[in-house]
Amino acid sequence: MIVRKLENDSRKLISWGGETLLKRIKSQRIERAKKEFLRFDREYRRLVSMHEVFDVKHELLNKVMELARELRIEYERRNQ
Repeated sequence: MIVRKLENDSRKLISWGGETLLKRIKSQRIERAKKEFLRFDREYRRLVSMHEVFDVKHELLNKVMELARELRIEYERRNQ
């Protein structure tokens, strides 16, 4: 049950936050995307900590972590 919930949360974060937000950061001014990026980062940190607490590992988490890395790189690049 916990694993299923974490997998669903990972899917939501990938679709809402990761891919869509990455496109916005690349195409919009950084000020507009900052609030969404900070929200994504907060949700990402919560999700990773829940995975650690329950010692759950799955491929979706790896995808979320990769998207978060790409987002951070692009955000920092555009924010300089």
